[in-house]
Amino acid sequence: MSERRQILTLVGLTLIVGVASVTLIWCLSFSVGGGDIVVDEYRATFYPDGTLVEEYTYDIRVKKFRMLFRVWEAPLSADALGSPYIEPLEIEGAPGAIGYYRDHTGWVSVDEPYRDDWGVINTIASLAYRNEVGSYNTDMYDPGRYRVRYTFDVHPPIEYDDEAGHLNLKLADEHIPYMRVTIVLEDASYIENLYTHPLTYDVSEEGDRIVMTGSSGEDELVEVEMLIDLDAIEGLDGFPTRVEGVRSKTINANKVMSFKYLAVSYLGSGTRALALLMPFLIYAVYHLYGREREYTVPNYLSYVPNRSRKPWLVNQIFVRGVLDYDDDGFYATLLDLHLRKKIRIGTKPGGLLIKILDDDLDDRYERRVMDLLQMLAEHGVFDTDRLEDYTRMIKEGEDLEISDVARLRRLLIELTTYVDERLASEFIVSGRRRLLPLLFLAILVAMASFGMIVLAPFAGVILLPAIFTSFVPLIQVIMALMFPATLFGVWRGDAYREKLEWDGFARHLSDLSQIRRYAPEDIDMWGEWLVYGTALGVGDSVVRAMRALDVDVPEVGYVSMMPVYFHPLVVASAPSRGRVSGFGGGGGGGFGGGGAGAR
Repeated sequence: MSERRQILTLVGLTLIVGVASVTLIWCLSFSVGGGDIVVDEYRATFYPDGTLVEEYTYDIRVKKFRMLFRVWEAPLSADALGSPYIEPLEIEGAPGAIGYYRDHTGWVSVDEPYRDDWGVINTIASLAYRNEVGSYNTDMYDPGRYRVRYTFDVHPPIEYDDEAGHLNLKLADEHIPYMRVTIVLEDASYIENLYTHPLTYDVSEEGDRIVMTGSSGEDELVEVEMLIDLDAIEGLDGFPTRVEGVRSKTINANKVMSFKYLAVSYLGSGTRALALLMPFLIYAVYHLYGREREYTVPNYLSYVPNRSRKPWLVNQIFVRGVLDYDDDGFYATLLDLHLRKKIRIGTKPGGLLIKILDDDLDDRYERRVMDLLQMLAEHGVFDTDRLEDYTRMIKEGEDLEISDVARLRRLLIELTTYVDERLASEFIVSGRRRLLPLLFLAILVAMASFGMIVLAPFAGVILLPAIFTSFVPLIQVIMALMFPATLFGVWRGDAYREKLEWDGFARHLSDLSQIRRYAPEDIDMWGEWLVYGTALGVGDSVVRAMRALDVDVPEVGYVSMMPVYFHPLVVASAPSRGRVSGFGGGGGGGFGGGGAGAR
């Protein structure tokens, strides 16, 4: 694949990953109504005397629930307590259901007709949380919409000084999704400043009341914080505590929260933008550091570009990437040694025989190949039956740590996978380090996303998608790092032209019509094409062409036979000897908490 096609492929793949991931994550994040049950509408009305009326309209989609409830973090008690608490006044269950509450001590109260039904009372006591109110159906609720209404007297903590009072009413923070939220503050003239948590709610004034509307994802904070007149404190029947600087503390706390919320919002937008921009940033790195000089090279080359190149070197440097080597280079070297009469390869029933003729070699890799053959040979002849025996010994689990078989296998693996990085540096300047700034940027964004969990846990609906999206740029950079090192670096000298020539020669050997057109008459040239075709990974194409043209040379059969006998030893593994076991003021500071649920 040409360099241009490589970078376009990489940009295309990373762009697809970016667009698909951003679309999927953010679509899922807004699909808050996809569960078995949601609150289609939540309406809370708060009065100056502390009365709170909540109305829940549940949308049940599966017949599996028998309790629709609302739980408080604050103590729930019908009797007066010496600390802030919630007093239940009235419970209107769903039609045909039983209204109940379980207070902070665990005592259960149910609707009048069931006050003496201990079966119902004990069932509710065993299922309900403390500080819970709800609607109990002795059978399961059928799919449909159900309205439940609760009335409470809220006795909240109140901070005050000589200028103002402070009330923070937390209506929910652990709950199923609320598709629509409406919060009404009646007779709101006593409110000096109002802060909604989250900040995204729409706030409007309708006569003497304030109305807030929005929606709330699962476990998202629903809270109203207020600075109120001192005269309003007496009417609330709460628990006042003198705190100096109430106004400034409230304003500053909400400034901090606003900053955190905006930071999370910007982080969410930033992670999406980075995921979509990263493909183009990767291309910019290529454009700055990886573009090669333009060379005019024929698309098909009918001759060996450089006969001085060893087949194994061609395989490592010019096939995929300079740091990529496979067993085709090993098999091509065996064929080359055969043609140079250093060894003689022959066939036998069910295998190959390789006879060593001349072990005088200057090339380091070829000497190691010869060392392997000598270790396998008996009286100068290597029989591939020995490879089958060694493969069987490994699979049967014999102790091979110090055996000749283990050493042979390690040497064979090195000869079929080892990359000579020193040699690679003679041909290219690696460009992977050019991607390090993008890698550090992606890691920094991911770390910032996780850090915001601690700083802004109240913004989970925005934060969780941002966290998931922050991994996308990291994945995109890793994809770029998996491409050849030459893509973001440069070839030294005219090595890139030679690379293009080898690519053209490989295309020629893969095209039967081209081979027919330029078929060599010299039988030795066919052997040369077979050697370099094997090194280039197109040996099978050369074999098919030779058979189609009735070129009869014995080496044709060796190309397909050698992997059959060598490769099983490379991938052989001993059986497992055991089993591995394993084991599997500001947002959120208000009084109340909890939220709606179902069981």
